[in-house]
Amino acid sequence: MSHNVDYWYWKNYLSKNEIIKLNKLIERDYDRQEPKELAAQNRVKSSDVLQIEYRKIKDKLNLLFEECYGVGLREFGYDLTPINDRSHLNFNIYSSKKQGQYESHYDSSNSDMYDVKLTCLINLSLKKYEGGKFEYLNTTWREIKELEKPGSVVMLKSHFHHRVMPVTSGERRTLANFMIGPRFR
Repeated sequence: MSHNVDYWYWKNYLSKNEIIKLNKLIERDYDRQEPKELAAQNRVKSSDVLQIEYRKIKDKLNLLFEECYGVGLREFGYDLTPINDRSHLNFNIYSSKKQGQYESHYDSSNSDMYDVKLTCLINLSLKKYEGGKFEYLNTTWREIKELEKPGSVVMLKSHFHHRVMPVTSGERRTLANFMIGPRFR
């Protein structure tokens, strides 16, 4: 586990076996594809997104998310609302067949009550892939190499613009949790 001013990461948090089990569980029990009204607006996003309620995978990720919320408070100083069982997580599949990518965007909310404060990404890739670099913008574009290895986890300040570059070979998979809290003032 380590950190950077803009993001926090855990290398090799999940084993290959845990990654395989999570993929099977999500593919079997997901609730829906990402609703169109929640999808990226005015941005190229050529990935498949399956959404699954947290309660269905809670036993596999509870300790990780407890740690994420603790780090969000201690290291980022964010007042965060704990994840609830009905929260949906996004399972993103970026395939080279579609040149899977997600253009520059930031994660936010339309709510008057809360903001998305941190974005937590878990690399759940099963196959090797090329391309698909994850970058964020803080004066210049910077790659977050810590997310490249399957099983690794990154938490990024959601207000930073970030992007997934096109996957040119194979398939890149991530699970995203949008960590919310009271509106920034």
